[in-house]
Amino acid sequence: MDHSVIFAWLKDNPIMGPEDFLRIPGYEQTINFSKFSGRRLEIMLTDYAFDKANETQCGISGCKQKHQRGFIVGTDDGKVTNIGKDCGKTHLGLDFSRARKEFNYRRKAESNRTTITTVIADIAAQQSRIDRIQAFAKHLNACSFSFRRLMPDTYRKVCEMAKRDNPVITRPKALTGRDAELYFEMTKTRPRDYPGGVPVVDEPVDTLSGHRFFRDMIGASVTHRILKPRDELISLTTDEIDNLSGRRLSMLSKSAQEILANLSATEELANYGLAFFSADNLEKLKLLGASSESITAFRKEVPEANLC
Repeated sequence: MDHSVIFAWLKDNPIMGPEDFLRIPGYEQTINFSKFSGRRLEIMLTDYAFDKANETQCGISGCKQKHQRGFIVGTDDGKVTNIGKDCGKTHLGLDFSRARKEFNYRRKAESNRTTITTVIADIAAQQSRIDRIQAFAKHLNACSFSFRRLMPDTYRKVCEMAKRDNPVITRPKALTGRDAELYFEMTKTRPRDYPGGVPVVDEPVDTLSGHRFFRDMIGASVTHRILKPRDELISLTTDEIDNLSGRRLSMLSKSAQEILANLSATEELANYGLAFFSADNLEKLKLLGASSESITAFRKEVPEANLC
């Protein structure tokens, strides 16, 4: 029996129980694999796993061990049977190991092909999201460029806050009287430990929104994590996918799965940016040293920022 015929049949008729074996074209319940038969295991066609109530018998003559997990296999002379996963290792040695390695390789390749084709279809369905994030990235890049140029010192402070992942805006506060006494007790220090005998602490005054926008570069994220891998995927034809090497399939499958995850992550980054460049949040930049004039200039340069 031609193994390609069995592959096609199994694809349309998955094995659900031992009773399905008898429906496989050319299937034999027992096959002689002794060295005198000259017969060798050539290929694993599919695997199966049953519960305890549906244990089945191994098709290797002289074995017939009952088992729950095994493989439908083909021989070099075109015969088909089933063998247990442990029975094959015991009775067929290297032939079994080789066939199982090839089977795992094919299974992984098929899984990767499915992932790639599924993601390609998903990408087409998500095009409106991709278009939207491209528009946000363009707008937010303009905002970021103007912010950096018009308020360079404030920009550096915000980047440092993003690096520390601390959105709290503080200002120095000199402690005097009872506040200073309590501070000395808590820190086990004395007035002589501070210039002028006065301890100075950072006092929280407000919280900045969207500081995490500055932990990444949204333009580069869209280009390198979404658009480039997307374009590579959607350029592939079905025949090209079918003929890709296992290594290439694995790489593309990983890249394909990352595209949609990166899309979600970049949308989150955009939301941080929109929050940061909102009108209310821009006012908070005065607490970091930005002048009213520079904020006004920013709004004129990127007027839509007020609508974020």
